[in-house]
Order: sequence, then structure tokens, then C-alpha cells
Amino acid sequence: GGAGLLPGARLEVASVFGADSAGIPMADVVALLGGLDWLVGSGARVINMSFAGDANAVVALALRRVINGRAIVVAAVGNEGPTAPPAFPADEPGVIGVTAVDNHRQSYADANRGDDVDFAAPGVRVWTPGPTAAGSYHTGTSFATPFVTAAVAARLVEGVKPDADGIADGLAATAVDLGQPGTDPVFGRGLIQ
Repeated sequence: GGAGLLPGARLEVASVFGADSAGIPMADVVALLGGLDWLVGSGARVINMSFAGDANAVVALALRRVINGRAIVVAAVGNEGPTAPPAFPADEPGVIGVTAVDNHRQSYADANRGDDVDFAAPGVRVWTPGPTAAGSYHTGTSFATPFVTAAVAARLVEGVKPDADGIADGLAATAVDLGQPGTDPVFGRGLIQ
């Protein structure tokens, strides 16, 4: 149940995750490349990447192609803690990186920090639908990322040019500045509205 962040929006979902021998979810590079290609081919204008990991040169090249084709890519900055190195794909040029905050506008303690943080969004104890009617609560930058993806999509519906920098500037104009004044490595340009 629930209408979601953009009621009436058409969603395309590319399944790129499998499981390793221990049953831990992992993205396969070939599946990720195929998913990106399929999303672009289906006309996706905004691509949500609610995961973070190690850099991959081939995927980075594919992301460059996606971004040059005027799709906006929004990605989670990662949950490895404040001292972790930047995570891929949020650290790629042209990708909008998202961190998580709680309902008191405090930074999620395990969120990565750095120059790749562009915006903050709710990401602590976020209710999501699931296999049961009750759904469940989840925490992490991956759960904050859809809020920014929805804000980007809403800007595109308003007729804004599909340019990541221009859209980020527009979102920053209404974001609530948290932490140090201006852009900072914890909250980026602020809490998305």
C-alpha cells in the first residue's frame, strides 16, 4: 500500500543484484551494465542507484555515457562511516550523491562523508513496502536516495532542462542548510525539500 513519493509516475526497474555464495546481495557488473543500457533505452530520465561500492572503470564509462545522454543519475554515498573513502558511483562526476539524516535532521552515524555528498534526505527508519502488508523500516543512504530521485523527477516534470548541475542548483535553492553554513562534507548542499 501507499502512493509513494511520486504517485502516478512510471517506474522502470532493472534488477542488477544477485547473491554471493553466502547469500549476501551483490551487484554483477554485467547485469549493471545491461540494466543501465536497458533503462536508457526505455527512456528513463532519472536513474536511482541505491547502492555503493568499489569503483569499476567499465561501469564508470557506462555512467558517463548515460549522463552525456541527459539522464540524471542519483546515488547513495555509502554506509561505511565518516572516515571511509568516497564510494562508487556517487563519487563519479555528474552523479548526485545522497546521504541520510534522521527525523531530527541529524546525520546518519554510518554515512560516508566527503565531497561526493550533494544532498541529505530522510534515511533513518524509513518505512518501505515489503512482502508483508505491514512493510518494514530500513536505514541507510540507499533509503535516502529515492527522496532526491523523486525531487529530481519532479523538477523534470516542471520542464527543467535535464542537466544534473542545473537541477542540483535548483534543488539547493530550496534545501535546508544543515551543519556548517554552505556546502559541507556531512550534509552537502542541505536537506532536500
